[in-house]
Amino acid sequence: MGLPAGLQGWERGAHFRESDEGVRMTTLSDLIQIVNAPEAERHWRLVELAVPSAAATIAGAVAARTWAALPHRRLWKFGARDPVTFALATSDVKDTGDYMRAMTGSGQVRALSHINASLSLAYGAREDRHVFLSAELEMKQELLHHHLLLLGGAKNNRWTAQCVEDLYPVTNFRFVEDLNTMELDGKLYNSKADREKAKADQQQTTPATRPFEKRIDRDYCVVIAAPNPYNPEKRVMVFAGAHTYGTEGSATLFTRTLRRRWRQPRNFIAFAEFGVSQGGLYGCKLIAYRTLPKLKTS
Repeated sequence: MGLPAGLQGWERGAHFRESDEGVRMTTLSDLIQIVNAPEAERHWRLVELAVPSAAATIAGAVAARTWAALPHRRLWKFGARDPVTFALATSDVKDTGDYMRAMTGSGQVRALSHINASLSLAYGAREDRHVFLSAELEMKQELLHHHLLLLGGAKNNRWTAQCVEDLYPVTNFRFVEDLNTMELDGKLYNSKADREKAKADQQQTTPATRPFEKRIDRDYCVVIAAPNPYNPEKRVMVFAGAHTYGTEGSATLFTRTLRRRWRQPRNFIAFAEFGVSQGGLYGCKLIAYRTLPKLKTS
C-alpha cells in the first residue's frame, strides 16, 4: 500500500535532508512503516511512538512546575501539607440592621491576593488556608497553632500588636504614637509631625481653583518572620504598613523583591518605603533587611 498524497511530499523532503537530519529521517521512516503496516499492527506501533512523547511532555510540565515553585518555597519554608491561618485587620464593624458586620481595608485584601498567589505557586491550591478577620479569630484560637499570617498594623489587628510587642527585643521595631507611626532602631517613620508637614505642603501646592483633597504620597511597610509563639514549630509572619497602602506594600516586598534573593533566612525583619500615586504603589526602597537573632521559644 502506498503513502497517502499528503505524506508523499514528506517522504521526498526527508530523503532530501537525509545527510543532516538523520533523527527526522528515522521518525518519518517509522511513520511510513506504520502507514504500510497491517491495521492490527498499526495501532500498536502508534502507541509505541505516542507513549514516549506523552511521557516527555508530562516530565517537561512537571519540571517546569517545580522550577516555578522553587523560589516561592524558599520564601515560605512551609511544609507542603501545612495548614495556614490568615488574620486580617478589622478596620471597622458596621451595624447592618440585621447583624454586626466586620470589615477590613483594601490594603489587606490586595495583600491577601499577592500572598495567596505566591502560596499557590509554591504548594498548589489548598483548602486548608483559613482566612479570618482579627476580631473573628478571637473565637477560633485553636487555628493560631498553624502557620500564622497577620495582615495589617497594630491599630486594627490585635494579633499584630501582640506579636510586634513580644518581638521588639530582637526586631527593635514597634508601632508608636497613634499606632500609624513606625519606629525602627529608634527612628520614626510616618510620624505625626511628618504627616502634618506633608499635609501643609500639599495644601500650598494645590491650585486655588481645585478643592484640597487629603492624600498619601508615600507609605512604609514591615515584614517580620519568626517562630509562632503558639506553636514554635510553625511560623508567624507580620505584613503591616503605616497605612493600608503599606500593608499591600509588605506583601509586594516579600513575594517579589525578597523572592529574588537566593538565600532567605528563616527569621528576619524587612522594612521598606513605597511611593503612592492614585491608589497604587511604585518604587520599593528597602530601608532595612536583617536576620533576627536566635529566639527563645519557651
